[in-house]
Amino acid sequence: MQGIQGIDKIVFSEIPTSGTFLVEGDTGVLKTTFVLESVKTSLEHNDEVCLFLSLKEDTATLVKKTGIDKLYAEKRFHVMDYDGLMERFSPGKLKSNPFQETIKIIRQFKEKYGEKFTHFAIDPINILISSFEDQDIRSILYHFFSYLSDNGTRNWIVYESEDGNQESVHQPYHFLADGIISLGMLEANDVIRYIEIPKMRGVNHSLKKFQVSFKKDGFRILGSAYDS
Repeated sequence: MQGIQGIDKIVFSEIPTSGTFLVEGDTGVLKTTFVLESVKTSLEHNDEVCLFLSLKEDTATLVKKTGIDKLYAEKRFHVMDYDGLMERFSPGKLKSNPFQETIKIIRQFKEKYGEKFTHFAIDPINILISSFEDQDIRSILYHFFSYLSDNGTRNWIVYESEDGNQESVHQPYHFLADGIISLGMLEANDVIRYIEIPKMRGVNHSLKKFQVSFKKDGFRILGSAYDS
């Protein structure tokens, strides 16, 4: 995230190298693009490895985005799509607790790559929740987020909200995450995509909304969303 163009407009101090960041918003607000760009800028300057659980797009589609094909070819950006994940899960495990099975996959990567394994992402986490039967979701999420915090990686959790509606069952995301990055749209004279950071532990940051764009030169944070 430190390499995102214009990030200095909204973040004024160093971002921790580990922690769990919730990236939330409606469909089409550049959540996946923001995470991919953040990971890419980090991997391009360091000999690091990322595991990306792409539960919405297949591997080929994701790899075409934001120029990560080179990192993918170098086997530093690893993608596991929904079909690949289902090959690891039996139907019973998927319905009982897919988060516990996901932890096993993360552990395998940690054992293989050690300290080089620095980034982990789920896009979107909604798919894992919708796949299993009703349980104590707060307890399950607490265990999962606690594991991620202890893992020493920078974790990106994409949450697909519906028309900006956050149901009470999903509130654990907000207090368990180390940071919350919200992306959305404003309708003024034109539709404006924006980013805001309501929460980032240990980081000095703005609480304002800023315009964003994504073009050939990458993801860019522009001026205030209210200046147009």
